[in-house]
Parts: sequence; C-alpha cells; structure tokens
Amino acid sequence: MKYVFLNNKFVAEQDAAVSIQDRGFRFGDGIFETIKIHNSRAKDFPLHLLRLEEGLQELKISFDTSSLLDKVEQLIKKNKQAEGFLRIIITRGVGSRGYMPKDDITPTIVIETINTPNMKQQTSSLIVSPYKKIPLTCLPVNYKIMQGLNSSLAKITAKDQGFSDALLTNAKNEICETSSANIFLIRKGKIYTPNLESGVLRGVIREKIINNFKANEEKIKLRQLKKFDLIFITNVALEAKEITLIVNQQTKAIWQSCPKVESVKIFKEIKEFLQKA
Repeated sequence: MKYVFLNNKFVAEQDAAVSIQDRGFRFGDGIFETIKIHNSRAKDFPLHLLRLEEGLQELKISFDTSSLLDKVEQLIKKNKQAEGFLRIIITRGVGSRGYMPKDDITPTIVIETINTPNMKQQTSSLIVSPYKKIPLTCLPVNYKIMQGLNSSLAKITAKDQGFSDALLTNAKNEICETSSANIFLIRKGKIYTPNLESGVLRGVIREKIINNFKANEEKIKLRQLKKFDLIFITNVALEAKEITLIVNQQTKAIWQSCPKVESVKIFKEIKEFLQKA
C-alpha cells in the first residue's frame, strides 16, 4: 500500500481526496515543490524548503514548515521509497468569497512520493514557444506556483511539432527557460544563464550551479543564441542535459550545437559535480 500525507495524517493513496472547494483546485491558488529522492533521502531539502518558504511569503499564505522534514522522512519510510521523487503541494485551503479567501482559512497540504519516470526521451531539441512566459509583474514566477498552463501549452505545442520541449521567451524576446527546466549557455569558457528578472524559475539545480561555478546571470536575447557553442538545461530529474538543436516557430534552425573543447570540459565538470553533490 502506498501512502500520502494529507492535512496532518497519513492516508492510503487511493483514499486521499481534496475538497472541490479548495482554492488550489478552483484558482490554482498554491505552491509546490518537486524533490529528488536518493538513497531514501530528500536530496537538497534545505534549498527546496527555502524556496518553498519564500514562495509562500510571496503568495501571502501563512503555513508553519517547521515539521515538514519530519513528515517527509516519515512518508519516504512508510512508502519504502529508496529512489524517485517527492512532491509537496500547499494550497491556501478551503473557503472563498469569490476570489477573496476567507479570513479563517486553513492551508491544505499534500505530500506524495513518485516513482522515477522513464527518462529515455530526454530533451535534446527545442522549438521556440508561441506562448510567452508570464512576467514577474503578473505573478511571482520565480517560484513553483500552481499556474502550470503556460508550460503545459508550450509543451503540448512542442510535442505536436515533433520536438522534445519548448523554449520560453518573455515579452522582450529574452530567453527564460524551457517548459520544465532552467537553461545555461557556455561561450569562451564562461557560463551564462538568464537572470531572475527575466522571469525564470529559481531552480534548485540552477542555484547549485551558480553557487559553485562562475555563472553569469544576464538578460539574453533570442537573437544572441548564435554566440554560444554549448547549451544545456537543468532540473531535479535531468540534473543537466545538453541541447543539440533550437528552432524558431517556423522550425528553421536558429542554433545548433557546435561545442568547443573548453565548453565540453566545463559541462562535464558540472555534470560530475551534480552527480556527486
């Protein structure tokens, strides 16, 4: 039997249910974290917890996270989940006057474990998405808020056209990320990644690379892609995956991999670091 943690108790997965009046269901009013489980432990939990707490503050959701690690460890043990992923979902809870939440609302929390998916179809080719990334002036998109339609439509469009994933840009035609991963670029021995002001997710793997390598956070225009000789994407599932091709919406190539020896060496060092860290 598999368990989930739902509102202060462990219940069988098939019996877990959330109210149709929950604001997460009604309005996407909540936040989540996806964490890798390795050797029966939640990998990089402190980094995920920090992002979760800051995201909750941005959404103005009051939730005590002090016992979260204990609940996570208990669930991993109950499910005997040695490898896989953990998802934590926190919504504002049940109770609304239209869009306005009631004053005495109690947040809903769901924690579940997920088996490692088949990763054979790893991202290698990207098409520029016709859907622009939601800007920071609209939503706090630096955090994993429950507003996934932007990424879903981008991903569906990419799949329909035969590409692994979509590259999202903002209204200024600056690159942001893919539908589910941060992006890094290498040129002349230097590492670059779009800055948070561009509207990108503050990814945990992104943070680890920035904190341990000399990565420059900048605004990068789509037309500047041709300057870089190696591009890779990162998330907790892939860790780091090299991109081979990027095309525009007319499926015309705007960037193709042609890595220099120095760039390959840097990428290899990053991959080795992430595997060990």
